[in-house]
Amino acid sequence: MASQLREVVAYELLRETLGHYLRRSFLHFDSIGAEHVPGHGPTLLVANHRSPLDPFLLAMGLRRHLHFVADSWLEHLPLVRWLGATGLVFLPQGMHRTGGLVGAAERRLRNGEAIAIFPEGMDSFQHGRLPRELGPFHGAFARLWWRVRDLGVPVVPCAILSTDRAEPLRIPVAWIRWIDPDNPAFRVPTLITPIYREACVHYGPPIPLPDAGSEAEAVRSLKRTAWEAVHDLLTHA
Repeated sequence: MASQLREVVAYELLRETLGHYLRRSFLHFDSIGAEHVPGHGPTLLVANHRSPLDPFLLAMGLRRHLHFVADSWLEHLPLVRWLGATGLVFLPQGMHRTGGLVGAAERRLRNGEAIAIFPEGMDSFQHGRLPRELGPFHGAFARLWWRVRDLGVPVVPCAILSTDRAEPLRIPVAWIRWIDPDNPAFRVPTLITPIYREACVHYGPPIPLPDAGSEAEAVRSLKRTAWEAVHDLLTHA
């Protein structure tokens, strides 16, 4: 209970102070559909991912405490390690990453908490996708849902929309590859991220959940349905 209270205090402090700074400094921000996110109980949010600011934007639009999934290499950065006090769920380093993630996130969901995950992973940073372009989803979030399917966890699609046309920031991978040389995200020379000036988070209604007899069928179905829901939010907003 004490650790959970510390996480809530750290999360709210960061959300309020950083949100105030972003709004006052350079970011015009809005959100739509926050009523679709349950106010309590286990919840899984899935969103597109193009910028390191995306977790903060998802958090700014809600009063709900979200536990974000973060890649393993980020845990080695002092700032992100400090942000871990808010209750981040880090991907394990090395092999069997999905299994490790599912185990850690399952405990959060069974405790009635909300998990936010970016199923594109770092792919958009590698390819520099356009604002409303959506890459393929990895299946970890669907495997996680399968593990807790007895809870009837709602899956909420989220679209982070930006009209920003500024020149994207390009980060040489050589600067950070040493942190985790085997990380598949570092197989390109440069990571690309936009610099948001305007952004809106659109939270959609929970998607229909799969009624499948096997994990493989459920994972395929949920990946497809979640991708289509986020894509629709991106293209029709």
